[in-house]
Amino acid sequence: MQRRQDMLDNLSAKERQIEDAFRNDRPDSSEGRTQRELERRQNMLDNLASKEKQLNDASKNDQVPAPNERSNLFGNQGSAGFHDDPWATEESEETRGLGVSDIRQQQTRVMDEQDQGLDVLSTIIARQKQLGQAIGDEVDLQNELIDDIQTGVAKTDARLLKETRHVKIVDKKSANCDGETQQSNCHQPKVTRHNMLVPWIHPTVCATLTNSNQTIL
Repeated sequence: MQRRQDMLDNLSAKERQIEDAFRNDRPDSSEGRTQRELERRQNMLDNLASKEKQLNDASKNDQVPAPNERSNLFGNQGSAGFHDDPWATEESEETRGLGVSDIRQQQTRVMDEQDQGLDVLSTIIARQKQLGQAIGDEVDLQNELIDDIQTGVAKTDARLLKETRHVKIVDKKSANCDGETQQSNCHQPKVTRHNMLVPWIHPTVCATLTNSNQTIL
């Protein structure tokens, strides 16, 4: 009986504690909560009040709750059943045992770490972009150099073709000149005392004069 009364007093104290915390977390307070969080806490408070009423009724009737009623009253984990999530969501290990302020600080710390990670990732992406632009500029420069080399090669080929044609023309003229020179040498007279003053004499006259000269000599 005394144990049951102690449990009832403990339950009443927890109910008042939760109710006070709930009033302090109303939307008009300085630390307002989301509507979903307020509904969750209201459900917890209603559930706790219902369990307190059941204990009061059992205490007045001096009845010992049946095992199944005791399980429904305290939950499968004793007093831990008071903290069950009405939406059947399990509390994570990181937030278990932490208050609202601690959870908020933890979330702020996680967000700061994520922001730092995003800053590092942004820096890496910026460096990769700069590297890509530098590679692109180098490729453009190499392409310009290749174009200049190709232009120079084309000009050199054209110059070589022109010089080759010029050499062929010179060779052809030189061959013609050699032939004409040899033909002219065949008709040049021998210089003697009779024709030394004559630059050129017809071959027939030259032969006659030569024969006459030989006769005189």
